[in-house]
Amino acid sequence: MKYTYLFIFLLSALFVSAQKAGDFVVIKHKDGNTYQGEIVNINSEIVKLSTKTLGTIELDREDLKSIESTTEKNIASGNLPMHSAFASRYYFGPSSFGLRRGEGYYQNLNIFYNQVSYGLTDHFTIGASTIPLFLFNIPTPLGLTAKLHTQLSENVTASVGFLGFSILGDLGDDFFDFGSVSGGVGFGTVTIGNRRNNFTLGGGVTTGGNGVLNFSGQFSLSKKFFIVSENYVVDGTWLTITGGRYMFNQVGFDFGIARPLFTGDDSFYIGFPYVGVTLPFGNVGGYKSQA
Repeated sequence: MKYTYLFIFLLSALFVSAQKAGDFVVIKHKDGNTYQGEIVNINSEIVKLSTKTLGTIELDREDLKSIESTTEKNIASGNLPMHSAFASRYYFGPSSFGLRRGEGYYQNLNIFYNQVSYGLTDHFTIGASTIPLFLFNIPTPLGLTAKLHTQLSENVTASVGFLGFSILGDLGDDFFDFGSVSGGVGFGTVTIGNRRNNFTLGGGVTTGGNGVLNFSGQFSLSKKFFIVSENYVVDGTWLTITGGRYMFNQVGFDFGIARPLFTGDDSFYIGFPYVGVTLPFGNVGGYKSQA
């Protein structure tokens, strides 16, 4: 029942926070440039921005891809926002951030797991994942996900979504039929922080009625290296994936160890290595230049 209340709260809170004069923002232009500064004036037609290097500039709203809130500290330090592919999720699990319209990424984990996600709008992301076991004549899992996400305030973002999965049948006549093994989880998350440094608390309910608690975080040690931890509590068992993320240009490399931390008994579990790579596509420009 407590997860139901969380969903109701998040759904009621899904609205778009409008920026105003005095806010510090990162603006992504359609020509690929990125501008950081303080809003002097903003309306439906123009944004007047006070920047560190160009002084006060005026931008036409119709020429802009996105306007994202940031802090004066981030602008002073020169930290550009990371591509949404690295902000919208940790290892597997989601943060409340999402892909912007036209952004996408391909993710591969431990060679076998494959996922593709794409931003249909600035507030709605979809994705599909699979382990292509059909190559070995083995029934193949398929996952589909959708997430609504919005920024509630400068450092608070929320999302709701659903992850469904099924097993494609044997390689006979029923290959494209969804098998009897299927399910899913509805979830809601709240993320505190920005796209580089953040903590996410989430809850979900499976189609079988079981509750799932998720808490994860990402913290930058430098412009390219991050500490990442993703954690789940399911039926009294605490599962974690903890490690790091290294970003080189537009490519992200993830690594870590996955293992149960607490299972309610005295068993000892050896960690399983986690290695992944993420390749953004679509609107990937504008994350290297700034004014």
